[in-house]
Amino acid sequence: MIFGGRSLDDLSLDDFRSLIDNRIPEGPHLDYKETPYSGRPQDIREMLRDIIALANAEGGYLALGIREEESGQPVELM
Repeated sequence: MIFGGRSLDDLSLDDFRSLIDNRIPEGPHLDYKETPYSGRPQDIREMLRDIIALANAEGGYLALGIREEESGQPVELM
């Protein structure tokens, strides 16, 4: 599992930079979002779908503020 299953409290910005440096792609336990969700109903629904998908995959990380390529590989912190 990504980050060895550590909690968010145990992660640092360097941990997220390592995802980019190592070009770790999205997968069942990791989802990148370039921008945060707004309070608009359609964005709230999208956020809930993303969270449910991670929960159905037995957990994972929803990383906000990371731009990705179409292939799902991260390219930069926003």
